[in-house]
Amino acid sequence: IVRLVQFFAKDNDLWESKVKVYSLKNDSWNRVQDCPYYLYKPCSFGTLASGALHWLVNPKVESDRTNLILAFDLTVEEYRLVPPPDFCDKNSSMDVGVLGGCLTILCHRYRHRLDVWVMKEYGVKDSWMKLFSVTQPETIRLFDYVRPVAYSKSGGEVLVGKDLKKLVWYDLNKKRVRNVRILGAPDMFDLDIC
Repeated sequence: IVRLVQFFAKDNDLWESKVKVYSLKNDSWNRVQDCPYYLYKPCSFGTLASGALHWLVNPKVESDRTNLILAFDLTVEEYRLVPPPDFCDKNSSMDVGVLGGCLTILCHRYRHRLDVWVMKEYGVKDSWMKLFSVTQPETIRLFDYVRPVAYSKSGGEVLVGKDLKKLVWYDLNKKRVRNVRILGAPDMFDLDIC
């Protein structure tokens, strides 16, 4: 368990963090180096990929966009920046995720398009590959939030959550979607792969 708490003052760019890691072996919390960056989404959970937790971060509080990916290596309990893909423009926002065990970056161009990038070889900048782009309304009717969850067994489709309300299969070759119907599913839900 990693507990990362950040405090900041809205009237200036000052912030502070405290980070602790819980050890099952020792049944105790251990204070580790404070987070050197400000979390872009302060209430977000870290995304686990390649033995590290990942967050989008900023060097200062006031920034409204980010292109920095911070990793906290759970083995050596150290931070490092992961090189992002070369893709973003000023009208897009990023989100970090995992798909098929690989770190992913979701580049949202609000109500226009989503690009899904996958880092095929962890830590290697040149291994970023654009897996697919979803435009609206052509591919998946209007959406506010889209998140890839898992590959199909064949690897030819990606299960995608849409607006916390719907699941669809996105065909990587045909670039089409088909709805997934789950009887008794709640009206809203969040998706995680464990």
